[in-house]
Amino acid sequence: MGKFLNYNNLTKPAIHTDFQEIYLLLIELFKKNRNLEILNNIVNENINPVYFFSKGKKILDDNNPHVFPKQKKEYVESIFKPFDEYFKKEFGFTIEDAYNITEIIHTRLNVILKDHSKKIAITTKELEEKYRNDENAKKFLQENQMSFEDWLTHASNSLFFQISSTVLTINLKDLSTILELDEEDKNRLKNYLNCFSCTFGDQFDNFKTPADENIIYYKPIIKLDENTFFVCRPDVLEQKLDVLIEYMLLNQKTEKSELWTKFTDIKSSYVEEKTFQWLRRVFGQKNVFRNLYYFVGTQRMEIDVLVLYDDKILLFEAKSGFIPVIAKIHGDKMEHRLEDLIKKPYNQNLSAQLYITSNSTSEFWNQDKTKKILTIKKKEYDFEFLFINVTLEMLGGFFINLKHMIKCGFYKEGTDYPWSVYFFDFEIVLDVLKDPIIFIHYMKERIRINDEGIIESVDELSYLGYYLKNGNLKIEHSADVGLITLASDFMTNLEKHYFENEKKPVFPTPLKIKKTNKDS
Repeated sequence: MGKFLNYNNLTKPAIHTDFQEIYLLLIELFKKNRNLEILNNIVNENINPVYFFSKGKKILDDNNPHVFPKQKKEYVESIFKPFDEYFKKEFGFTIEDAYNITEIIHTRLNVILKDHSKKIAITTKELEEKYRNDENAKKFLQENQMSFEDWLTHASNSLFFQISSTVLTINLKDLSTILELDEEDKNRLKNYLNCFSCTFGDQFDNFKTPADENIIYYKPIIKLDENTFFVCRPDVLEQKLDVLIEYMLLNQKTEKSELWTKFTDIKSSYVEEKTFQWLRRVFGQKNVFRNLYYFVGTQRMEIDVLVLYDDKILLFEAKSGFIPVIAKIHGDKMEHRLEDLIKKPYNQNLSAQLYITSNSTSEFWNQDKTKKILTIKKKEYDFEFLFINVTLEMLGGFFINLKHMIKCGFYKEGTDYPWSVYFFDFEIVLDVLKDPIIFIHYMKERIRINDEGIIESVDELSYLGYYLKNGNLKIEHSADVGLITLASDFMTNLEKHYFENEKKPVFPTPLKIKKTNKDS
């Protein structure tokens, strides 16, 4: 925004009060837009839960899902590298180039931002000392109905906006000189910046309000001229590189090309294979099975991953689909997408459960029924079934109150609820809870609080952090309590391990659980 003001040839430079006014107007615009939009769609108690989910999902994604860098890099390289020839031919850089350039930009901007943040902190402290007890300042705050703390926060943010025009700007020639790039590397850098940039005035046709799909999510750099680029969302470059690269394949998706089909197949196989391998590390090779097919009459049914452990059968569906931004904005489109991500895998698990419980012997084969992979015979006691939905879409805390999903028809009341878990979070859970008994206990705790609908968190790792600290997910509360939100502090130790290589958190005390005890 600061760069926008400067590049519009103002008669005088933008000053502190200009930015403060813009900042306050933006806050008011977003607040009014979101509040009015939600209020206009509420009629007494006839609330469409999918509508609320779509709005909440959009806000959650704006703040970026929490994925550790090593996880994201492995994922991006695994599913996009097979198409390096296409990316190099069409865009002028490979996936490795994209990662290297992103890291260079992010590291460089971080160093500059940290330096300026220290200066802003000093200036903010000076402003506080100068104006906290100033009579004119008190009069100004009273007239504008502001607290001193609010004004100081706005002042600090305004100071950042003022320096953003220099801090977040990349000069192609200067950066090439600093990095001592040869001509080939200069072209790669230039192609990268052009690919992930838009210009002032670029926008999707359906963009009407701040909550609508925005081109800045896919092109988070603003191109000011052929040599100058403003990186207004450096966090998006690093944390959502997979989304940016997939957007580069939009034409292939629209044309339903052979390349797009191959890409979706690779992504789907990756999610299933990783889920399978992670589970085998916990439960052992002989207890975990992938791509099982069973036959009901002439109909062939599939299970992505099945774990057979003592008297428990864990049924996993691994889904690689994303919910497009446009679906997160409009509830009707969201409902269709949730059918694929939630309802279909849930029904697949129900069908598998019915098949196993309805037959004295259940047989599972490979795809063409030439090899029998698994036979399950009924025992003297009933199997306990647990449903798990692993998805590349971060569903977060919006599925804690499953009664809303019942209203949508996604789940049947009184049946076994699934545990929907973000793919990257699932890896961390299995990496930390390597004992199968403890993992099953955690999974049952997650399903239990889903059923209760009282404890919520927007991040699976907050649940995991609380569980590691307390050995369960139980919180004492009164009968009339509303929602209890877990603080993000519970995941601090996990972040320290996966970001800073500190000691991995462990379960506090051994669980006294017998393998056959269903009430564990």
